[in-house]
Amino acid sequence: MNQQLILDLGHRVAVDRADFLVSDCNAQAVEWIDRWPDWPARALVIWGPLASGKTHLGHVWCAKSSAAHITAEDVRAEDAADLRARNACLFLDDADTLAGTPEDEEALLHLYNYVLETDGALLLASQAAPAHWPVSLADLSSRMKALQGVGIAPPDDSLWPPCWSNSSGTASCV
Repeated sequence: MNQQLILDLGHRVAVDRADFLVSDCNAQAVEWIDRWPDWPARALVIWGPLASGKTHLGHVWCAKSSAAHITAEDVRAEDAADLRARNACLFLDDADTLAGTPEDEEALLHLYNYVLETDGALLLASQAAPAHWPVSLADLSSRMKALQGVGIAPPDDSLWPPCWSNSSGTASCV
């Protein structure tokens, strides 16, 4: 019986701006991240399907803004002042998972209010636009719906296979 060989090819985490492939499906989101700190408001939400690049863009923004990356679990476990003490700017991934539970919604509302009241900034990432979150807390619903936001569409054909040009102008694809 043949045994499959396992090749240790290594793995490099790619979260830099140069590692992000821009296409029509995500160009507007990239433009918003590149505009920092010249956003018209101190909060932004990016939404899109799983594996569309939201977290990668969040890491790019963290590098630009010196933001701390927090999770829904952090919001559930800590109060807004403790989370804000981590940094002036916060990136909350999977923000929509806090919708639908009164305690979670209240925690997100307090975080949003506290970050903005203390001249911080907040980037939220979610799978759905805030208008589609199952929010029952009216104050949170109105704030989330009023957020500046941008969607990322599913990856288009120009993102696969990943291609680039070398110094001589020859295209290479994976």
